[in-house]
Amino acid sequence: MPAESFQVDVNPAVLSWARESAGYNLPEVAERCRIPENAIAGWESGRPQPTWSDLRKLAKLYRRPVASLLLAVPPEEAPTPTDYRTLPDAKKELSPDTRFAIRTARWLLRRARELEAQLGVEQPSQAAAVRLSDDPDDVARDLRRRVGVTVSEQTRWGSIGEALARWRAAVEAQRVFVFQFRAPVKELRGFSHVEEGCPAIALNQKDAISARIFTLFHEYTHLLIARPGMCLPEEGQFRESKPLEKFCNGVAGSVLIPRADFEPRLPPSPTDEAIAELAQHYRVSRYVVLGRMRTLGAVSTEAYRQITGRWETQRAGGPGPKRRQKGGPSRTTRCLNERGRLFVSVVLEAAKRDVIPASDATSYLGIRLKDYPALASKVK
Repeated sequence: MPAESFQVDVNPAVLSWARESAGYNLPEVAERCRIPENAIAGWESGRPQPTWSDLRKLAKLYRRPVASLLLAVPPEEAPTPTDYRTLPDAKKELSPDTRFAIRTARWLLRRARELEAQLGVEQPSQAAAVRLSDDPDDVARDLRRRVGVTVSEQTRWGSIGEALARWRAAVEAQRVFVFQFRAPVKELRGFSHVEEGCPAIALNQKDAISARIFTLFHEYTHLLIARPGMCLPEEGQFRESKPLEKFCNGVAGSVLIPRADFEPRLPPSPTDEAIAELAQHYRVSRYVVLGRMRTLGAVSTEAYRQITGRWETQRAGGPGPKRRQKGGPSRTTRCLNERGRLFVSVVLEAAKRDVIPASDATSYLGIRLKDYPALASKVK
Protein backbone atom coordinates (compact mmCIF):
# COMPACT_ATOMS: atom_id res chain seq x y z
CA MET A 1 0.00 0.00 0.00
CA PRO A 2 1.48 3.43 -0.94
CA ALA A 3 2.57 5.48 2.07
CA GLU A 4 -0.29 8.00 1.79
CA SER A 5 -3.13 5.82 0.48
CA PHE A 6 -4.36 4.59 3.85
CA GLN A 7 -7.77 5.84 4.98
CA VAL A 8 -8.03 8.21 7.93
CA ASP A 9 -10.84 8.21 10.47
CA VAL A 10 -12.14 11.79 10.52
CA ASN A 11 -15.26 13.51 11.79
CA PRO A 12 -17.36 14.44 8.72
CA ALA A 13 -18.58 17.56 10.53
CA VAL A 14 -14.98 18.77 10.81
CA LEU A 15 -14.46 18.39 7.06
CA SER A 16 -17.65 20.39 6.38
CA TRP A 17 -16.56 23.08 8.85
CA ALA A 18 -13.10 23.37 7.28
CA ARG A 19 -14.54 23.78 3.78
CA GLU A 20 -17.31 26.21 4.69
CA SER A 21 -15.10 28.36 6.93
CA ALA A 22 -12.58 28.60 4.08
CA GLY A 23 -15.31 29.86 1.74
CA TYR A 24 -15.47 27.00 -0.78
CA ASN A 25 -18.40 25.07 -2.18
CA LEU A 26 -18.16 21.41 -3.22
CA PRO A 27 -17.65 22.01 -6.97
CA GLU A 28 -14.80 24.44 -6.27
CA VAL A 29 -13.03 21.97 -3.99
CA ALA A 30 -13.47 19.19 -6.53
CA GLU A 31 -12.00 21.31 -9.32
CA ARG A 32 -9.05 22.68 -7.34
CA CYS A 33 -8.11 19.39 -5.69
CA ARG A 34 -8.93 17.22 -8.73
CA ILE A 35 -11.11 14.99 -6.63
CA PRO A 36 -14.61 13.85 -7.71
CA GLU A 37 -17.31 16.01 -6.11
CA ASN A 38 -19.30 12.98 -4.99
CA ALA A 39 -16.21 11.67 -3.14
CA ILE A 40 -15.90 14.92 -1.16
CA ALA A 41 -19.63 14.95 -0.43
CA GLY A 42 -19.32 11.36 0.74
CA TRP A 43 -16.46 12.17 3.14
CA GLU A 44 -18.56 14.98 4.61
CA SER A 45 -21.37 12.47 5.22
CA GLY A 46 -19.11 9.81 6.68
CA ARG A 47 -18.95 7.36 3.78
CA PRO A 48 -16.26 6.35 3.10
CA GLN A 49 -13.18 7.93 4.75
CA PRO A 50 -10.59 10.05 2.87
CA THR A 51 -7.00 8.93 2.49
CA TRP A 52 -4.06 10.76 4.05
CA SER A 53 -3.18 12.10 0.60
CA ASP A 54 -6.73 13.45 0.21
CA LEU A 55 -6.54 15.18 3.59
CA ARG A 56 -3.28 16.87 2.64
CA LYS A 57 -4.86 18.23 -0.53
CA LEU A 58 -7.86 19.57 1.40
CA ALA A 59 -5.68 21.10 4.12
CA LYS A 60 -3.53 22.87 1.52
CA LEU A 61 -6.58 24.33 -0.22
CA TYR A 62 -8.24 25.39 3.03
CA ARG A 63 -4.90 26.82 4.26
CA ARG A 64 -5.04 24.96 7.53
CA PRO A 65 -2.70 22.38 9.11
CA VAL A 66 -3.68 18.77 8.47
CA ALA A 67 -4.06 18.37 12.22
CA SER A 68 -7.06 20.71 12.15
CA LEU A 69 -8.91 18.18 9.97
CA LEU A 70 -8.30 15.50 12.58
CA LEU A 71 -10.06 17.32 15.41
CA ALA A 72 -12.73 15.39 17.28
CA VAL A 73 -15.32 18.14 16.76
CA PRO A 74 -15.43 21.42 14.81
CA PRO A 75 -13.79 24.18 16.89
CA GLU A 76 -15.66 27.24 18.02
CA GLU A 77 -14.61 30.26 15.99
CA ALA A 78 -15.42 33.93 16.34
CA PRO A 79 -18.16 35.08 13.98
CA THR A 80 -17.31 37.07 10.87
CA PRO A 81 -16.56 40.72 11.77
CA THR A 82 -19.50 43.10 11.71
CA ASP A 83 -20.14 44.10 8.10
CA TYR A 84 -20.24 47.85 7.47
CA ARG A 85 -19.60 47.63 3.71
CA THR A 86 -22.08 49.83 1.87
CA LEU A 87 -20.79 50.74 -1.61
CA PRO A 88 -23.26 49.76 -4.36
CA ASP A 89 -20.73 47.57 -6.22
CA ALA A 90 -19.47 45.82 -3.07
CA LYS A 91 -19.18 42.07 -3.39
CA LYS A 92 -20.92 40.90 -0.24
CA GLU A 93 -19.81 37.26 -0.31
CA LEU A 94 -16.35 36.81 1.16
CA SER A 95 -13.90 34.92 -1.02
CA PRO A 96 -11.42 32.38 0.38
CA ASP A 97 -8.64 34.98 0.16
CA THR A 98 -10.62 37.48 2.23
CA ARG A 99 -11.65 34.87 4.78
CA PHE A 100 -8.03 33.76 5.11
CA ALA A 101 -6.88 37.37 5.57
CA ILE A 102 -9.37 37.90 8.39
CA ARG A 103 -8.43 34.61 10.01
CA THR A 104 -4.71 35.42 9.80
CA ALA A 105 -5.09 38.92 11.24
CA ARG A 106 -7.11 37.57 14.16
CA TRP A 107 -4.51 34.84 14.78
CA LEU A 108 -1.69 37.39 14.77
CA LEU A 109 -3.59 39.65 17.15
CA ARG A 110 -4.23 36.79 19.57
CA ARG A 111 -0.53 35.93 19.55
CA ALA A 112 0.35 39.59 20.11
CA ARG A 113 -2.04 39.88 23.04
CA GLU A 114 -0.71 36.70 24.64
CA LEU A 115 2.88 37.92 24.32
CA GLU A 116 2.08 41.40 25.61
CA ALA A 117 0.41 39.87 28.66
CA GLN A 118 3.50 37.73 29.33
CA LEU A 119 5.76 40.74 28.82
CA GLY A 120 3.70 42.84 31.22
CA VAL A 121 2.54 45.33 28.58
CA GLU A 122 -0.69 47.05 29.56
CA GLN A 123 -3.14 48.00 26.87
CA PRO A 124 -4.87 51.39 27.15
CA SER A 125 -8.61 51.28 27.77
CA GLN A 126 -10.67 50.54 24.66
CA ALA A 127 -13.87 52.13 25.94
CA ALA A 128 -15.60 54.29 23.34
CA ALA A 129 -13.61 57.52 23.14
CA VAL A 130 -15.98 59.29 20.72
CA ARG A 131 -19.68 59.33 19.94
CA LEU A 132 -21.47 59.37 16.61
CA SER A 133 -22.93 62.75 17.56
CA ASP A 134 -19.46 64.34 17.88
CA ASP A 135 -18.18 66.78 15.28
CA PRO A 136 -15.82 64.91 12.89
CA ASP A 137 -13.45 67.88 12.77
CA ASP A 138 -13.19 67.92 16.58
CA VAL A 139 -12.54 64.17 16.65
CA ALA A 140 -9.93 64.56 13.91
CA ARG A 141 -8.09 67.29 15.84
CA ASP A 142 -7.93 65.07 18.90
CA LEU A 143 -6.81 62.10 16.81
CA ARG A 144 -4.05 64.20 15.21
CA ARG A 145 -2.81 65.23 18.62
CA ARG A 146 -2.95 61.60 19.71
CA VAL A 147 -0.68 60.40 16.88
CA GLY A 148 1.54 63.49 17.09
CA VAL A 149 1.91 64.37 13.39
CA THR A 150 1.81 68.03 12.36
CA VAL A 151 0.63 69.28 8.97
CA SER A 152 4.09 70.73 8.40
CA GLU A 153 5.66 67.33 8.91
CA GLN A 154 3.06 65.64 6.72
CA THR A 155 3.67 67.95 3.75
CA ARG A 156 7.44 67.36 3.89
CA TRP A 157 7.16 63.61 3.29
CA GLY A 158 8.82 62.65 0.03
CA SER A 159 6.19 60.35 -1.43
CA ILE A 160 2.82 58.74 -0.88
CA GLY A 161 4.65 55.56 0.09
CA GLU A 162 6.54 57.39 2.81
CA ALA A 163 3.26 58.93 3.96
CA LEU A 164 1.72 55.48 4.50
CA ALA A 165 4.80 54.28 6.38
CA ARG A 166 4.84 57.37 8.63
CA TRP A 167 1.12 57.31 9.37
CA ARG A 168 1.30 53.59 10.10
CA ALA A 169 4.21 54.12 12.50
CA ALA A 170 2.31 56.93 14.24
CA VAL A 171 -0.74 54.70 14.73
CA GLU A 172 1.37 51.77 15.92
CA ALA A 173 3.01 54.09 18.45
CA GLN A 174 -0.45 54.16 20.09
CA ARG A 175 -0.16 50.36 20.45
CA VAL A 176 -2.63 49.69 17.68
CA PHE A 177 -1.37 46.82 15.52
CA VAL A 178 -1.54 47.54 11.79
CA PHE A 179 -1.48 44.51 9.49
CA GLN A 180 -1.67 44.31 5.71
CA PHE A 181 -3.32 41.54 3.69
CA ARG A 182 -4.15 40.73 0.06
CA ALA A 183 -7.76 40.24 -1.00
CA PRO A 184 -10.13 41.48 -3.73
CA VAL A 185 -10.55 45.24 -3.22
CA LYS A 186 -14.23 45.11 -4.19
CA GLU A 187 -14.83 42.84 -1.22
CA LEU A 188 -12.86 44.61 1.47
CA ARG A 189 -10.55 47.60 1.82
CA GLY A 190 -9.88 47.14 5.50
CA PHE A 191 -11.20 45.97 8.84
CA SER A 192 -10.66 46.60 12.52
CA HIS A 193 -10.69 44.11 15.36
CA VAL A 194 -10.17 43.98 19.12
CA GLU A 195 -8.90 40.90 20.96
CA GLU A 196 -9.17 41.08 24.76
CA GLY A 197 -8.67 44.83 24.69
CA CYS A 198 -5.88 44.64 22.10
CA PRO A 199 -6.80 46.62 18.94
CA ALA A 200 -5.74 46.06 15.34
CA ILE A 201 -6.35 47.53 11.90
CA ALA A 202 -5.87 45.54 8.68
CA LEU A 203 -5.32 47.20 5.29
CA ASN A 204 -5.65 45.64 1.84
CA GLN A 205 -2.29 45.62 0.03
CA LYS A 206 -4.07 45.32 -3.31
CA ASP A 207 -5.58 48.77 -2.75
CA ALA A 208 -3.90 52.00 -3.82
CA ILE A 209 -1.46 53.38 -1.26
CA SER A 210 -3.45 56.62 -0.92
CA ALA A 211 -6.62 54.59 -0.31
CA ARG A 212 -4.86 52.58 2.40
CA ILE A 213 -3.93 55.79 4.20
CA PHE A 214 -7.58 56.85 4.20
CA THR A 215 -8.71 53.39 5.33
CA LEU A 216 -6.18 53.48 8.18
CA PHE A 217 -7.92 56.44 9.80
CA HIS A 218 -11.39 55.27 8.84
CA GLU A 219 -10.70 52.06 10.81
CA TYR A 220 -8.99 53.95 13.63
CA THR A 221 -12.23 55.88 14.04
CA HIS A 222 -14.11 52.57 14.24
CA LEU A 223 -11.85 51.63 17.14
CA LEU A 224 -12.35 54.98 18.86
CA ILE A 225 -16.10 54.58 18.66
CA ALA A 226 -15.75 50.95 19.84
CA ARG A 227 -17.50 49.48 16.78
CA PRO A 228 -14.88 47.51 14.82
CA GLY A 229 -15.74 45.65 11.64
CA MET A 230 -15.27 45.20 7.88
CA CYS A 231 -15.39 48.25 5.63
CA LEU A 232 -15.19 49.59 2.10
CA PRO A 233 -14.43 53.26 2.86
CA GLU A 234 -15.15 55.78 0.12
CA GLU A 235 -12.54 58.52 0.07
CA GLY A 236 -14.89 61.07 -1.44
CA GLN A 237 -17.61 60.52 1.20
CA PHE A 238 -20.46 60.79 -1.29
CA ARG A 239 -22.43 57.56 -1.58
CA GLU A 240 -22.23 56.18 1.96
CA SER A 241 -25.66 55.94 3.55
CA LYS A 242 -24.90 54.43 6.96
CA PRO A 243 -24.31 57.17 9.56
CA LEU A 244 -21.39 55.30 11.12
CA GLU A 245 -19.51 54.92 7.83
CA LYS A 246 -20.21 58.51 6.88
CA PHE A 247 -18.88 59.62 10.27
CA CYS A 248 -15.69 57.51 9.96
CA ASN A 249 -15.12 58.84 6.45
CA GLY A 250 -15.56 62.39 7.71
CA VAL A 251 -13.05 61.93 10.50
CA ALA A 252 -10.52 60.28 8.17
CA GLY A 253 -10.79 63.11 5.65
CA SER A 254 -10.43 65.73 8.36
CA VAL A 255 -7.39 64.01 9.88
CA LEU A 256 -5.60 63.97 6.53
CA ILE A 257 -6.71 67.45 5.46
CA PRO A 258 -7.36 69.59 8.57
CA ARG A 259 -9.95 72.27 8.04
CA ALA A 260 -7.87 75.12 9.50
CA ASP A 261 -5.02 74.45 7.11
CA PHE A 262 -7.18 73.61 4.11
CA GLU A 263 -9.65 76.49 3.99
CA PRO A 264 -7.04 79.18 3.17
CA ARG A 265 -5.79 76.97 0.34
CA LEU A 266 -9.17 76.35 -1.31
CA PRO A 267 -8.90 77.11 -5.04
CA PRO A 268 -11.42 79.43 -6.71
CA SER A 269 -12.60 76.54 -8.90
CA PRO A 270 -12.16 72.75 -8.67
CA THR A 271 -9.90 72.22 -11.67
CA ASP A 272 -8.04 68.95 -12.01
CA GLU A 273 -4.74 70.82 -11.79
CA ALA A 274 -5.65 72.57 -8.54
CA ILE A 275 -6.97 69.35 -6.99
CA ALA A 276 -3.86 67.40 -8.05
CA GLU A 277 -1.62 70.08 -6.51
CA LEU A 278 -3.47 69.86 -3.18
CA ALA A 279 -3.37 66.07 -3.27
CA GLN A 280 0.39 66.22 -3.74
CA HIS A 281 0.69 68.78 -0.93
CA TYR A 282 -1.14 66.62 1.63
CA ARG A 283 0.06 63.26 0.21
CA VAL A 284 -3.49 62.03 -0.31
CA SER A 285 -5.66 61.06 -3.29
CA ARG A 286 -7.55 63.64 -5.34
CA TYR A 287 -10.78 61.98 -4.14
CA VAL A 288 -9.96 62.94 -0.55
CA VAL A 289 -9.29 66.54 -1.63
CA LEU A 290 -12.54 66.79 -3.60
CA GLY A 291 -14.44 65.13 -0.76
CA ARG A 292 -13.13 67.70 1.70
CA MET A 293 -14.06 70.52 -0.69
CA ARG A 294 -17.58 69.16 -0.86
CA THR A 295 -17.80 68.74 2.93
CA LEU A 296 -16.71 72.36 3.42
CA GLY A 297 -19.16 73.66 0.83
CA ALA A 298 -16.54 74.66 -1.73
CA VAL A 299 -17.98 72.22 -4.29
CA SER A 300 -21.64 71.42 -4.88
CA THR A 301 -22.96 67.89 -4.82
CA GLU A 302 -23.71 68.12 -8.53
CA ALA A 303 -20.18 69.32 -9.36
CA TYR A 304 -18.77 66.57 -7.18
CA ARG A 305 -20.84 63.98 -9.02
CA GLN A 306 -19.72 65.25 -12.42
CA ILE A 307 -16.02 65.41 -11.55
CA THR A 308 -15.82 61.98 -9.92
CA GLY A 309 -17.87 60.52 -12.78
CA ARG A 310 -15.36 61.91 -15.27
CA TRP A 311 -12.46 60.53 -13.23
CA GLU A 312 -14.06 57.09 -13.12
CA THR A 313 -14.57 57.14 -16.90
CA GLN A 314 -10.93 58.11 -17.42
CA ARG A 315 -9.75 55.40 -15.05
CA ALA A 316 -11.89 52.75 -16.78
CA GLY A 317 -10.29 53.62 -20.12
CA GLY A 318 -6.75 53.76 -18.77
CA PRO A 319 -3.98 51.19 -18.98
CA GLY A 320 -4.48 47.80 -17.38
CA PRO A 321 -2.85 46.66 -14.16
CA LYS A 322 0.93 46.65 -14.03
CA ARG A 323 2.62 43.30 -14.44
CA ARG A 324 4.16 42.13 -11.19
CA GLN A 325 7.94 42.08 -11.21
CA LYS A 326 9.74 38.80 -10.68
CA GLY A 327 11.40 38.11 -7.38
CA GLY A 328 9.36 40.28 -5.02
CA PRO A 329 10.45 41.56 -1.62
CA SER A 330 12.65 39.62 0.77
CA ARG A 331 11.07 37.59 3.56
CA THR A 332 12.10 40.22 6.12
CA THR A 333 10.61 43.07 4.07
CA ARG A 334 7.44 41.07 3.47
CA CYS A 335 7.22 40.32 7.20
CA LEU A 336 7.42 44.02 8.10
CA ASN A 337 4.97 45.01 5.36
CA GLU A 338 2.37 42.43 6.38
CA ARG A 339 2.78 42.21 10.17
CA GLY A 340 4.03 45.69 10.99
CA ARG A 341 6.90 46.90 13.17
CA LEU A 342 4.85 46.79 16.35
CA PHE A 343 4.02 43.10 16.00
CA VAL A 344 7.60 42.26 14.96
CA SER A 345 9.06 44.15 17.92
CA VAL A 346 6.72 42.37 20.38
CA VAL A 347 7.70 38.95 19.01
CA LEU A 348 11.43 39.77 19.03
CA GLU A 349 11.23 41.06 22.59
CA ALA A 350 9.40 37.93 23.69
CA ALA A 351 12.09 35.76 22.12
CA LYS A 352 14.84 37.90 23.66
CA ARG A 353 13.36 37.41 27.14
CA ASP A 354 12.87 33.66 26.51
CA VAL A 355 9.09 34.01 26.73
CA ILE A 356 8.91 31.96 23.51
CA PRO A 357 11.50 29.82 21.71
CA ALA A 358 13.05 31.00 18.44
CA SER A 359 11.02 28.38 16.55
CA ASP A 360 7.77 30.00 17.71
CA ALA A 361 9.10 33.47 16.90
CA THR A 362 9.94 32.51 13.31
CA SER A 363 6.51 30.85 12.96
CA TYR A 364 4.73 34.01 14.14
CA LEU A 365 6.85 36.17 11.83
CA GLY A 366 6.67 33.94 8.76
CA ILE A 367 10.47 33.88 8.32
CA ARG A 368 13.27 31.35 8.52
CA LEU A 369 15.74 31.18 11.36
CA LYS A 370 18.52 32.50 9.11
CA ASP A 371 16.41 35.66 8.45
CA TYR A 372 16.20 36.46 12.16
CA PRO A 373 19.33 38.67 12.48
CA ALA A 374 18.45 40.73 9.41
CA LEU A 375 14.89 41.31 10.64
CA ALA A 376 16.09 42.25 14.12
CA SER A 377 18.47 44.83 12.63
CA LYS A 378 15.59 46.46 10.72
CA VAL A 379 13.49 47.18 13.80
CA LYS A 380 16.19 48.58 16.10
